[in-house]
Amino acid sequence: HHDDAERVLEIVLASLDEPRKPKPGLTRIRRNLYRRGILSRS
Repeated sequence: HHDDAERVLEIVLASLDEPRKPKPGLTRIRRNLYRRGILSRS
């Protein structure tokens, strides 16, 4: 479950970055997670 651990880590980092850059940071992280999800599936 290494992939899940990475996603949790990025979500935590995103939440930590939220107070400083609410929308841009989260959007960027979500895009990365979405792209990684597709890459891991294929």
